[in-house]
Amino acid sequence: MSQDALATAMGTTRSQYVKLERGERRLSQGWIERAAAALGVPPAAILGETQTVPLVGLIGAGGAVHALDDHEKGAGFDDVEAPPGASRSTVAAEVRGDSMPGVAEDGWLVYWDERGDPPSDRHVGKLCVVGLEDGRVMVKKLYRSKTHGLFTLISTGAEPIMDIPVAWAARVSFIKPR
Repeated sequence: MSQDALATAMGTTRSQYVKLERGERRLSQGWIERAAAALGVPPAAILGETQTVPLVGLIGAGGAVHALDDHEKGAGFDDVEAPPGASRSTVAAEVRGDSMPGVAEDGWLVYWDERGDPPSDRHVGKLCVVGLEDGRVMVKKLYRSKTHGLFTLISTGAEPIMDIPVAWAARVSFIKPR
């Protein structure tokens, strides 16, 4: 983003922005919050601090499937390092299972920025975290089924799951091996 565009997004002039950037003006909490909002990042990222996101649970990529904790604090999961470009709504889950080799392997972290949206065209053909109507949560490639309202979930190392209802889907924004 250019200095002009960032200044406009922060509600100030380019001259004022340049003074903030050079340290000629005090970078108050208000300016930090404006910059964070303009860039879509948490305020800590403006200060160069290590950014974290909530680890909301475990998701399946094979036989072992675990539910997410719906972002509840104190549910036994720590925060994890944020991926590049993380926003305030970015969350992560740890993969359990072996049906996505080379994509989302057991123990890896999967990140996304949305939750709870019914599957739509923006999810079809994309790698997604999906919540099934029976409560399972998985990471799979999502496709429409020939049966209206149902979906096919594709793995890289297992048979497809055909004709299944999907309650919600969220596109994966980043994957981190660990």
